[in-house]
Amino acid sequence: MQIAAVAYSKLSAQAKAKADAPIKLNPDYQSWVAGVPDDKKAQYAFVHAAVWADDIKDPAHGYTKDDDTPTGQNIGYADKNMHRYWHFKDISFSTDGTQFSDTRSRR
Repeated sequence: MQIAAVAYSKLSAQAKAKADAPIKLNPDYQSWVAGVPDDKKAQYAFVHAAVWADDIKDPAHGYTKDDDTPTGQNIGYADKNMHRYWHFKDISFSTDGTQFSDTRSRR
């Protein structure tokens, strides 16, 4: 979130407008910017959108796991499947070298 906040501050006005448009379509947009001063809403929303790939792993969001739906069949925000082709992967980390069985990994 910190990196997203800094990155947003470095964008040109034109780039911010291009980024802001699809973010405003997110069903969570209003909750992301609730109580935020108008001049900070766009950056707050950008920061929240930046961690979406982590947020959807929370069972409270109602996403299902391991769906093999082809990319051409995505339906947008109503799609509640975590797709195998998404390009993020959780990797366990330990400062003391402890080994982990990483069962949460995605392709």
